[in-house]
Amino acid sequence: IKSVNTSKLSSKLKDNLLSEVRILQELHHPHIVSLFYFKESHSHAHLVMEYCELGDLSAVIRKRASLGEHEATKDMVRKYPNPAIGGLNEVVVRHFLKQMASGLQWIRKRNFLHRDIKPQNLLLVPSRPWREAHKDVRQPLMTDEHVSEPASGIDSLPLLKIADFGFARYLSSIQLADTLCGSPLYMAPEILRYEKYDAKADLWSTGTVLFEMISGKPPFRATNHVELIARID
Repeated sequence: IKSVNTSKLSSKLKDNLLSEVRILQELHHPHIVSLFYFKESHSHAHLVMEYCELGDLSAVIRKRASLGEHEATKDMVRKYPNPAIGGLNEVVVRHFLKQMASGLQWIRKRNFLHRDIKPQNLLLVPSRPWREAHKDVRQPLMTDEHVSEPASGIDSLPLLKIADFGFARYLSSIQLADTLCGSPLYMAPEILRYEKYDAKADLWSTGTVLFEMISGKPPFRATNHVELIARID
């Protein structure tokens, strides 16, 4: 449950929150985190979200050495061991990339732009076979009854969910956006240069996530926007 004290939010941040709710209410896909319920009071907003118990992709990359100790990921590491240095196994990387692509394609078909694709906004749930094997001893997870698309990737591996649509917006195929938002390390260069951009900005961010899954670190590091642009160029 995501609870936000709206009385302390600026009008811009509150608009972002309500925009996230509206967008999530339209998106029902196996690789997009589900919003089950939304309730707003005079001071708070409560979003009942899909539970993603494995955390985010950033944590999985960062803690790759201990994945073999987690009950929901130990089989994954045993079958697809991580390389001695770098990030995740290539099979696992391809699996997550395919799921990201499926979710982003669904978003784009509905003329939305996420604008904040990064490992911290990619959440993970245990694989379907693992959940089935443990259904007698664990609380069953809520599922989105409106999801009709099949999941992508390898059934025995964790399921990736695109989350945090606070920066997302509607953008038709012929429109260009010009707002600076997102996380700098994963931003497309045209956004960093304050130039107009389109849905391809999400593809750049996807590429940086792919690099980090393979190497274990972002492709570019910097302390400010100017330095980051220089490193990209």
